[in-house]
Amino acid sequence: MGKLRRQRGLTQEQLAERVGITAQSVSKWENGLSCPDVAVLPILSGVLQV
Repeated sequence: MGKLRRQRGLTQEQLAERVGITAQSVSKWENGLSCPDVAVLPILSGVLQV
């Protein structure tokens, strides 16, 4: 996900704000420490255009 985020020119903080979560959550996703909740996936996919 980090690659897609960077391709869209977004920081972790910007992605978190657009999705309505914390930047810490984005960091955990990108480092494989947790996974997005299924309820967040439609919003996340829209922001990342996938």
